[in-house]
Amino acid sequence: PRFTSEEYVSILEDVMLPSVRAVYPEGQIVLVQDNSPIHHGRVVREWFQQHPYIHVLEWPAKSPDLNPIENLWAAAVREWGQDIIIRNEDQLHENVIRTWNSLRLTNICERLVNSMATRLQNCIAANG
Repeated sequence: PRFTSEEYVSILEDVMLPSVRAVYPEGQIVLVQDNSPIHHGRVVREWFQQHPYIHVLEWPAKSPDLNPIENLWAAAVREWGQDIIIRNEDQLHENVIRTWNSLRLTNICERLVNSMATRLQNCIAANG
C-alpha cells in the first residue's frame, strides 16, 4: 500500500506538531516539505488551513541535497547492513520498522536540522 495524504496529516497532527510545540510552545512554525503529491492533497491543504500559524515553504524541484530525510534514509540503510535479504513486502516492512526504532532519531534529526543553514549557504554559493 502507498503512503496517503491522510497518513501524512496523521503524522503532522500526531508527531510533527506535538514535537515542535514541545520545544517551541508558541509562535509561527515554518515547515518545509518536498513536492510529493501526498503533501498537496485536499486533506493536507485543509489541515494547513486549520493551522494558519504553520507557514509552508515551497521546495525547489529536484533538490535531494537539501532534503534531510535523504540523510535519514542513508542512516537507516547503514543500520540495516549489507547482508540483509528481503524476500517479500512483509519482510521489508518489518525491517524498516525495526531499523527505524533502533536509530537514535533525536540525535540524528537534531544534526540534520542543524546542518540546514550550511546546506542552504552551499546551495546559494553554487548558484543553485
